[in-house]
Amino acid sequence: MRGTPARAACVATALLTLISQAAGAAPVAKTAPAAKATPRVTVGGPPKLTAKSAILVDAASGQVLWERAADQVREPASLTKMMTALLAFEQGRPDDIVVVSPRAAATGEASAHLEPGDRVTLHDLLLAVLLPSGNDASVAVAEHVGGSLDAFVARMNARAQALGLTATHFVNPNGLPDPRHVSSARDLARLACAALKLPAFRETVALPEAEITLQPAEAKKPPRKQKLENHNRLLLPKGGHYWELADGVKTGYTREAGRCLAASATKDGWQLVCVVLGCTDSWTDARQLLGWGFADFQRVRLVTQGQTTARAHVIDGSPPVVTAVAGSSSDVVLSRHGGPPTVRVSESFPTAPVAAGAEVGELVVSGRGGTELRASLVTPVLVSRSLLARVHDHLGEVIAGIVALSLIGAWLIYGAVTKAAGVRRERFAARVRGDDQGRTSDGGRGPGPSPGPDG
Repeated sequence: MRGTPARAACVATALLTLISQAAGAAPVAKTAPAAKATPRVTVGGPPKLTAKSAILVDAASGQVLWERAADQVREPASLTKMMTALLAFEQGRPDDIVVVSPRAAATGEASAHLEPGDRVTLHDLLLAVLLPSGNDASVAVAEHVGGSLDAFVARMNARAQALGLTATHFVNPNGLPDPRHVSSARDLARLACAALKLPAFRETVALPEAEITLQPAEAKKPPRKQKLENHNRLLLPKGGHYWELADGVKTGYTREAGRCLAASATKDGWQLVCVVLGCTDSWTDARQLLGWGFADFQRVRLVTQGQTTARAHVIDGSPPVVTAVAGSSSDVVLSRHGGPPTVRVSESFPTAPVAAGAEVGELVVSGRGGTELRASLVTPVLVSRSLLARVHDHLGEVIAGIVALSLIGAWLIYGAVTKAAGVRRERFAARVRGDDQGRTSDGGRGPGPSPGPDG
């Protein structure tokens, strides 16, 4: 980072003071009453989990709060369907009518009980994908949105690459066992956070139950109404694992993968996401981990749009240093028992002129787990080029003008000198002619008419 250490230290000190004040003022959150099947959360340390791989993140920023073997490559089971639904919500239209193919209807394991030729909206199919985890519905969605199963799987892998899911490779849209079909807790948490940013996805995964309509292939048959129940027991009020803070996301199980769960919960507008893989008790693991997150961490508004300021340099600017303001707000999640994050200014050193509202750098907050949160720094006013810079900009034109004037002056001088020399030559020639005439008149008779006879 360029710039003086004193400037960065000043900004960091001010921001860290804000963090300390917020941390001191915020009361420790109480955990929600636990269900009978769920032990209480131990504040101050992560809970004991049955999961072989787990991670806890802030849903909005993706900041990692805690992890264990989060990069271990494992089969994701039906957590795969988060990607299937994400692509369908992004690329499909909810009111599209999908005709269920024989291949989709024949897909085994968890089923939405689709029949070949059934006509159903994409909206209802996605309910069947995300609530009862229908493998048949996943294939129907894939064939409709992708045009073919293989084409859709290719889109899944392309989207995974775009999201930075480095340990993930899909070979089907439902998560049925295949040694080539793999992911990791970190990748699945990132996928869940991306999907939860879509309102339609977020609303769907929070439903405890729903009803869909299936129109049979034979037009004479009446539509079938089918009730769906979410497999996520954290959302079912009648079950022993119900938790009022829970609002998603997706369950999964195969013999190879074990019990898997991507779970989310929201408290006072703050949403956390956890992924637990290879569990013997995914419900307890997820609730314990999310509950510990709310109890042991707090969210602090570290950067406020239009209010947080920092000094930034503008090359050839007038002035050369401006007071930039945060172009966006940024929250950071802090442990109630740990120190503040590190804050630094990363300048981009733009060259003037810089328009009002243009980015001139970033405030970079390094949080727990190596996560970096960034907020842009923008100049609130136009920064013009300095006088020296403007002169330099036109230096070539100035030099060319001087050369042109010099040539014109030289030509004028040459012309004047030449003309003066001509005048002198004429005067000299006239003087010489005059001298010659004088000598002729003094020394003898000049030419003239002959004298007459009278003398």
